[in-house]
Amino acid sequence: MRYFKVCLDGLEKICTFGAVLTFAVMIIMGAMQVLCRYVAFGNYLYFTEEVARYMFIWGVFLASPVCLRRQSHAAIELIVNWMPEKARRIALIAAALCCIVFFLIVLVKGGELVGATWKQASPAMEIPMGSVYLAIPVGSFIMLLYSVEQLIREINPKLAGSKAQGEVTEC
Repeated sequence: MRYFKVCLDGLEKICTFGAVLTFAVMIIMGAMQVLCRYVAFGNYLYFTEEVARYMFIWGVFLASPVCLRRQSHAAIELIVNWMPEKARRIALIAAALCCIVFFLIVLVKGGELVGATWKQASPAMEIPMGSVYLAIPVGSFIMLLYSVEQLIREINPKLAGSKAQGEVTEC
């Protein structure tokens, strides 16, 4: 479990860096588009909108695993917090299992989408659309790993390390 946690810690750092980088590129592309269109007398960079859109897609699918691992997604915890300890633990295990099933489905279907769209070119830059949609299975796989970690943490808190069961952390 320790090696698994170390690998996931490294993966979280990579995802965080990737998300920051993609969102930075997205902001730069948006700024370039505005500057070229309104400041440079109507000149238009044809690729900026497409790059910004694809960076947003990748940024979301890289940031979502980080939020999942840090348990910082929006959640209604009122009912779970009112539950007795044993019922709370069962509910959190059930939630982790549901997430695992969901991410497996999204991973498989996302892979099918990538395969179906790999030869389709994007309108402006003519890159394979499969490279854009690849964000779906990549993000889903990482979220699947983090859901397995969460399930292990809920089943056996001693194996999990520092976080206690059901503990919610803030970003």
